[in-house]
Amino acid sequence: MWDILNEKLLITVDLFKSWTELDAAAKVAVPRDTDLATKSEYLMRFMRRKSKSLAETVVFSPNELSVGFCANKNELIFCLKYLAEKGLIEEDATAKQQQGFPYRLTPAGWATLDSHASPPDKAVAMVCLIPGKEPDLFWTQGISAGITLAGLTPVRADSKECANKITDEIIVGIRKAHCVVADLTGQSQLVYFQAGLAIGLGKPVFWTCEATELADKKLMVDTRQQIITPWTRDKLSEFAARLAARIIASRG
Repeated sequence: MWDILNEKLLITVDLFKSWTELDAAAKVAVPRDTDLATKSEYLMRFMRRKSKSLAETVVFSPNELSVGFCANKNELIFCLKYLAEKGLIEEDATAKQQQGFPYRLTPAGWATLDSHASPPDKAVAMVCLIPGKEPDLFWTQGISAGITLAGLTPVRADSKECANKITDEIIVGIRKAHCVVADLTGQSQLVYFQAGLAIGLGKPVFWTCEATELADKKLMVDTRQQIITPWTRDKLSEFAARLAARIIASRG
């Protein structure tokens, strides 16, 4: 984290209770166990920072496991070989006498890093929901997956240090967002307020709610004129696809 952000991130045991809490606290994308692409990208970025010249070799050791969020040495080797097979890095046979795994970026690797250096800002979808109300899978396989499928970047309003308050940061986030996804499950007044603010700012709002709660028709406000996308815990992938389709349709 220090190597990427140039600042210290306080890690406490509370952050590891769920992916949701870790995602909210982290200032970089935290790859999941099988997220090979993100882990490999972090390894390449580390190599760029450590390389003083185009042909310089970077020697990896178990000390660099955290750079790519690798669980162990075998996973580190797996990611390095993946990058080598894609032609983005190459093993330095002349440095094999050194302890560790010597690799250097290839011309294709440098070009790839340069193309990602200043990516265009991706449209953001601000997500308003009750923090901790639903399991992590609702976020990772449901809302986040649907928004990503629609070509937007999901950002949770509760990832801000708001503690159930409307902060200037959240208002600015909603103002800058392309759209807002508001989950009504649990009937949070804060979510209704955030969605109402987005409507007042002229932002598209996509409503979602757990199917059983939606069927009970006990929503706090009249949403009969709104399309609410229901979801169930056992069909999150289908929900993600429906949400993505609605967002894509609104973007023309």
